[in-house]
Amino acid sequence: MELGGRWREEILVSADALGLPDLRRAVVALEASPVGAAEAIGEVAREVRDGQRAAAAERARTAPVKMLFPLVFLVLPAFLLLTVAPVLVATLQSIR
Repeated sequence: MELGGRWREEILVSADALGLPDLRRAVVALEASPVGAAEAIGEVAREVRDGQRAAAAERARTAPVKMLFPLVFLVLPAFLLLTVAPVLVATLQSIR
């Protein structure tokens, strides 16, 4: 940032440097919007929240698939060892 520069330009440069596309969109919306700053920033904030909600819903949809591997290969064998194995051992001992 340079001292004495236009604040919008400096914020855009900072947003690009920090990788914040939402901040860039807010400043562009603020410049293009005939309404006040609060309304323009509020609209961008709503869009960001909607995007975050959609991303969270997508992660929630993929969670069961990601849990399948540990369930099948870790929990199920432990369950079988603790429940079925003693029954099998007792059955085999009673047959003899």
